[in-house]
Amino acid sequence: MPGELIIFRGLPGSGKTSLAELEQTLSGGVLAGRDHLRRLLFGAEGGQLGRADEHRVTELQAHIVRQRLRAGDRVLVDDMNLRARYVRRLAELARAERAEWRVVDLTDEPLETCIQRDHDRERTVGADRIRDLHARFIWGQRYPLPLPVIDETRESGPYEPSPGLPKAVLVDIDGTVARMGDRSPFDAARVGEDSPNQPVIELVRSLYQQGYAVAFVSGRTEDARGETERWLERHVDLPNHRLLMRPAGDSRRDAIVKHELFDQHIREHFNVLAVLDDRNQVVAMWRELGLTCLQVTDGAF
Repeated sequence: MPGELIIFRGLPGSGKTSLAELEQTLSGGVLAGRDHLRRLLFGAEGGQLGRADEHRVTELQAHIVRQRLRAGDRVLVDDMNLRARYVRRLAELARAERAEWRVVDLTDEPLETCIQRDHDRERTVGADRIRDLHARFIWGQRYPLPLPVIDETRESGPYEPSPGLPKAVLVDIDGTVARMGDRSPFDAARVGEDSPNQPVIELVRSLYQQGYAVAFVSGRTEDARGETERWLERHVDLPNHRLLMRPAGDSRRDAIVKHELFDQHIREHFNVLAVLDDRNQVVAMWRELGLTCLQVTDGAF
């Protein structure tokens, strides 16, 4: 039985952590807020970490949320979550595990009350910062803050391979079999200039020769299909392969797009041995699905 995700939302000093801890005491649950995870990983408080370390916190949080929901636990996330996309990211994790989720909105706590509570505690955010957050995210908004539209494609659970299906490997393109060099990842007109990543290509060819179907799962849009097919023919040279690409005009995160492509074209049709990819958010998604993902290079972007 999947668990429940409780997403707290409010300013520093609004009582998010106190309420989450009370909920944990009364009903049980796992605290998975970012401040707690920062201390766990680095012994550090908010605002002291670089971008790469914050990305590690994000990945650990996603892992804990999904694993504990999968185990049937209640998970409490006591971050500010004032940006709609942060709530969306957490809610999509719950949907992926078919778990219930709800938001506890504390944005109606008076501004001066939040400032005073912050002043009275050991680690303060500061009145100026709290006023700035209030002006940017709460002032003039209705209560509770509007909830984001949640991507319904993330409802599918862990992948369960079917031995009777054709065996396959999934392969990313940018940063995996192709090296972009100085090309922008959004410059589809220049994808033909990418250089081949020969060690990875040799591995893909070897698996193909052993009888594995190869499906390239790319974050590139359909606009680049023709040039991408020509590049694959020139540098990888597999007589048969699948190329799954992002729909034109789709600006969602790579992890969401590839999850959707997997559900639509792979899940019920292939027995997947492994995935080759590079980007951290996508690698984490594959692994959360239960797939073996071989990360070919650092992908903290």
